[in-house]
Amino acid sequence: MTVEGVPKWLEPNVLRGLSAVWSEVPAGEERLRLETLSMVAQRLFPGYTVTVSTDNTGGSTFPAEPRVFFEARNPVEWRTSLVPPDLRPPISSWFDRDASDMGEEIMSLLENLPVES
Repeated sequence: MTVEGVPKWLEPNVLRGLSAVWSEVPAGEERLRLETLSMVAQRLFPGYTVTVSTDNTGGSTFPAEPRVFFEARNPVEWRTSLVPPDLRPPISSWFDRDASDMGEEIMSLLENLPVES
């Protein structure tokens, strides 16, 4: 199974959850299995439009693994701020130095993450 469209840090959780669902859906008509996976993905990860497909154009007789595409329905422009604790020198300067890039790092984690998620 492949997953696209969610932040990299969220991918392992998405893959784990959807792989567990996929393994429990009885084999049978592929269209019904994909619809079930899509429905579960939309409920587990609100705020995303989910598209599930397979690429079985290679002529393989083995069932193709699903590809799950996530698109944020209402992308948000997140804003963050850091309120440092009340610390005494020199600890306060150490904290300020260590936390100086934290805002950018947090923003990168929130990029394209819907509020509902």
